[in-house]
Amino acid sequence: MTYFWETVDTIAPGLGWPHFGPFHLAVLAVFLLLGAVLCRGYCGMDTDKRRRWRRTVALLLVADELFKDFGLLYGGNFSLDYLPLHLCSINIFLIALHAWRRPKLLDTFLYFVCLPAACAALLFPTWAPLPPFNFMVIHSFTVHFLLALYPLALTLRGDMDPQPRAFPRCFALLAAMAVPIWFFNRAFGTNFMFLMRRRGQPPQALRALRQPSARLPRAPRRGLCRDVSAAARAAPTHRRARRQIKPSADPTRPAGAGRFICELSVSFHFPA
Repeated sequence: MTYFWETVDTIAPGLGWPHFGPFHLAVLAVFLLLGAVLCRGYCGMDTDKRRRWRRTVALLLVADELFKDFGLLYGGNFSLDYLPLHLCSINIFLIALHAWRRPKLLDTFLYFVCLPAACAALLFPTWAPLPPFNFMVIHSFTVHFLLALYPLALTLRGDMDPQPRAFPRCFALLAAMAVPIWFFNRAFGTNFMFLMRRRGQPPQALRALRQPSARLPRAPRRGLCRDVSAAARAAPTHRRARRQIKPSADPTRPAGAGRFICELSVSFHFPA
């Protein structure tokens, strides 16, 4: 219980677990098995039982969010950054609305937005720095599992009918949520839905793709770019027959197509 009430902002380094390590893979395996059992059970229910199942999952999601709030308050770590204004937290209330009212637009939104977002969070959890026995780890795994389970089970049974042609309306719904949240971020210095960025830096969602550890070493990268540049200059094309590529003013930097490919390759990269 020493670290049970800690958060990613207060935990000491070195107490977490790696992505796709034994603990992570075990949790994913349990969720896959449990999800298959629950989806099969839902598909075999009658109309009244399915309605109660949907409302039960919606209430469990709300209870899971309240459990998170209790843990933050009990540990003295609650702040504006933990308000339910991220996309997955908003989906909790959209599922609650769908469980009772079932608007058709939410069929498409929950399937094409909520389901993949929840699956991505389970595959690449941001709560990995925390030890396994921690309230935020329990909350984060269970809430995203339920967020993925609800639209998947309903779609398999035919109780949800996602329409790809309604996908643009989902973007409109996202924009309707993002605009007031952006103003909230501006007013209170938060970063819900990862809409904000520091001066001179890309948004947080893009910074996750630009970890220095994932970049190639500087010397091999230059050599690779010089090889690409030399191959591009040697290619017998009719355009290069009429003009000659000017060498770079800096001999350590490639010119022409090689420099473009080099800069493109180091602008978009993925963390290890």
